[in-house]
Amino acid sequence: LFINTIPMRARVPAAMPAAQWLRGLQEFALEARQFEHTPLVQVHAWSDIHPRSLPLFESIIVFENYPVDAALRERQARSLAIEDVRSFEQTNYPITLIAAPGRELPLRISYDTERFSDEAVRRLLGQLAQLLEGIAAAPDRAVGDLPLLTDAEIRQMLVAWNSTARQFPGAGLPIHALFEAQAARTPDAVAVVWEEERTATGETRGPTETREKRTLTYGQLEAQANQLAWHLLALGVKPGDIVALQVRRSPEMIVGLLGVLKTGAAYLPVDPDYPAERQAFMLADSGVKIVITQERVWEEVRPESVTTRTVFLDRDWPAIARQPEARPPAFSSEPADTPAYVIYTSGSTGTPKGVVVSHAGLVNHACAMAEATGLAPGDRMLQFISLSFDAAGEEIYPALINGATLVLAGPQAETLGWPLIRLCERLAVTVLHMPAPVWHAVVDDLAAMEAPCRAPLRLLMLGGDAPSVERLRTFTRLMGRAIPLINLYGPTETTITATCHLTTTAVPEHVERLPIGRPIANVRVYVVDPQMRPVPVGILGELLIGGVGVALGYLNRPDLTAERFVPDPF
Repeated sequence: LFINTIPMRARVPAAMPAAQWLRGLQEFALEARQFEHTPLVQVHAWSDIHPRSLPLFESIIVFENYPVDAALRERQARSLAIEDVRSFEQTNYPITLIAAPGRELPLRISYDTERFSDEAVRRLLGQLAQLLEGIAAAPDRAVGDLPLLTDAEIRQMLVAWNSTARQFPGAGLPIHALFEAQAARTPDAVAVVWEEERTATGETRGPTETREKRTLTYGQLEAQANQLAWHLLALGVKPGDIVALQVRRSPEMIVGLLGVLKTGAAYLPVDPDYPAERQAFMLADSGVKIVITQERVWEEVRPESVTTRTVFLDRDWPAIARQPEARPPAFSSEPADTPAYVIYTSGSTGTPKGVVVSHAGLVNHACAMAEATGLAPGDRMLQFISLSFDAAGEEIYPALINGATLVLAGPQAETLGWPLIRLCERLAVTVLHMPAPVWHAVVDDLAAMEAPCRAPLRLLMLGGDAPSVERLRTFTRLMGRAIPLINLYGPTETTITATCHLTTTAVPEHVERLPIGRPIANVRVYVVDPQMRPVPVGILGELLIGGVGVALGYLNRPDLTAERFVPDPF
């Protein structure tokens, strides 16, 4: 009632000295006082803020200069005493900063508790004090260089929130060595299950009439992968080479990737359903030595320009089966520097880039996710994602190094939500891992049919995009129970997953969006400004990811690798 509010639009020039910037603000404020009696409604109408339902401003600074000072008290000490001065203040703005001049300059904040927590406001006051002290200490310092974070906040962001060090038993070994150890422990346990759908004519495509279930035990998978590795070594494959896997999902796909890894080479997944031009580009750009494929796939894609040696997992298997079942000699390279696979990015921002991921990063990821999910013998993990997406490794490796069973989704299960869930029911899938957009389609299909989900799921894992909280609630209803959920986040350049958030499918009504969570074991994350400095909590910034999970770089792109893969500033 007793103040005149003047809206101010303040620009923050990062390179300008702080004192100069403050003097400019003061001059602008003094000049603006000639408009202090202009109604705010009229100012709002003149502004370029649209729609008009948006507020003109949501924070206000009040500088109290009531005429009650020491001089007045002294002059009227004998006849009139003014003491115990109090005032009641309330604004309609979410946050109000109040300054009262005197021997000191106390600052108080009033705030809307529905918009701000006590912790957030205390943090804001601490940052304001840090900023004012920085200006007082160095008034000619550039505005962009002024400190905002307290020492406690910096320690929290850089140390406490990134205290992820973890020593896994498999550290220092290549990923296939962990599988070999598991195969030695449980050779008769089922490693892979695949339901192949056949027509009456025996073809694997067309209307389904019969389902043929195929399985591989850990011992069989180990023996066949060893035979393929010996075969590849005989063809001249050596550590450091790249071998393409151009296969469809099948038990042979798992044999193929393990066989390549056992030679010391890295595998490059090439999805047969990719456009022919993209497949040809990946094969040429990567310089692969050998293409591992299946006869029917090769007939479909017919890559005329490919001149590299070809190994057919079906047609050539009689010759491969004559190789020893014993594992080949281990390669001597350090896992930290040894490529395990190459995954090409989508190319949505330009030319697709091959990301080279190390054994060390893959082992750390597999161990961290196995620990987070509690995968163990008796679990059944659905393998749904195309091998050409790095997230497929999150389905494959944590399961195979812990004695769980991989359930390979067939082509019919990929078309609709309902058939996929029926597959999970028939084959007793306990862990469902999917890209969030695909899972949304599955839930929509189930909801449209009001079809319940009776699969014995104990865990849902979603990544690739933000999961819909509404669909999570729908899925909980269709299951008749809530199950644990892990929300996953990570770019291709950081070995599949960098952060994860453990919650439940029963999302509370007040929650609108799930967070991406905290870094997994031996991974560090920071939110920084353009100068690579940590930003305060709640402030937009760029996400830096460091630690064991960071890829080795881009294949044959040293310039781009140097630009994107920078030294850890902390």
